[in-house]
Amino acid sequence: MMHLDDGTLRRMQDEPLAISGVQQLHYDRCQDCQQRRARIATQAGSVERLLRTPALEPRAEAAFGRLMAGIQRAGAPRPLRWYQRWSGPGTAYARRLTRPALAVAVAAALLVGFTGYEVAPRLLTVFHPTRVAPVRVSASDLRAGQTLDYGTLTWTPAPPRMEQAASLAQAARRAGLPALTPGALPAAVGTTVSYATLGQATASYQFDSRKLARSAQSQGLHAAAMPAAVDGSVLVIDSGPSLVQVYGPLPEASGASPGSSAERPGLSESLPRLLIGETRAPTVTSTGASARQLEDYLLSQPGVPADIAAQVRAIQDPTSTLLVPVPSGLATSRTVRVQGVDGLLVDAGIGAGVVWQKGGIIYAVLGQLTPDQILQIAASLH
Repeated sequence: MMHLDDGTLRRMQDEPLAISGVQQLHYDRCQDCQQRRARIATQAGSVERLLRTPALEPRAEAAFGRLMAGIQRAGAPRPLRWYQRWSGPGTAYARRLTRPALAVAVAAALLVGFTGYEVAPRLLTVFHPTRVAPVRVSASDLRAGQTLDYGTLTWTPAPPRMEQAASLAQAARRAGLPALTPGALPAAVGTTVSYATLGQATASYQFDSRKLARSAQSQGLHAAAMPAAVDGSVLVIDSGPSLVQVYGPLPEASGASPGSSAERPGLSESLPRLLIGETRAPTVTSTGASARQLEDYLLSQPGVPADIAAQVRAIQDPTSTLLVPVPSGLATSRTVRVQGVDGLLVDAGIGAGVVWQKGGIIYAVLGQLTPDQILQIAASLH
């Protein structure tokens, strides 16, 4: 008789009485079939252990603990929304703008124009930008120097806040700005879009020599004496309203409290797929010191890099120039024509942006796209 096949030997493992007497007799006498059945039995045991389902053992106490933990998390402060993280007052990012170096280089920068924060220390008696110009900055420039307190910032009545809108039409009505729509967009941008607005805001910044002296003493720094023409002068800032359209997935909020370093995401996380923004050009007026007096004094203070000071002094008409910081070694910039006027294109490799001013409104298009794509989108706005 021929040897038993594997199927029969496997059946003997599950149903020992299911084989015929002849097959059983052969098996009892055949050493080869017995060895093969032993191997099959070992394999079957391994499969059984892998597929075995453990007995259900309810653990009510552990389940209740998880439930209570979830309830406590639900009652915790909600994570900040994307537009709150970009514009929340009192953040460490906004407070750093009171440094004189940043006041010079960043006060009138693109995102400051959109959020309306910390334009106060601008070195101008009357500031109403009609043109855009780059200022080269380095990471060390932005980190250098301690934070000196030159005076008091007061919002009237309160700092503005970003508010999300349900549609572009609603956002445009709320901000009183044109509802600009782009033409065809690159496929990478997607169709998901969010809208937000920022209302008009007024703030004042009063220079105070005594406050500066206390700030310098507490940090062990020597600050030049504040000129009499500057001491007590008040800068009045009018900014906004503003409107932004954000395309693509929004970065997740971390849940950090306002003002914490974790609140502001990294560049790759915070840069949107595409952002289209517009804001009324800000205006800054002074009750005392002239633009030249403020410029000469603040540019000579500790923490202002010499190269940034030289760039600001080289601007022919700072009262009408919006400065856009361009990171040295990380981005390049050039003047371009957009919507019939001169604008500034910044190429950072991982993304690009273009800024221009027209009819009293500052426009910007930026995102994780190529410079050519950014310019095409800017030209298609209507």
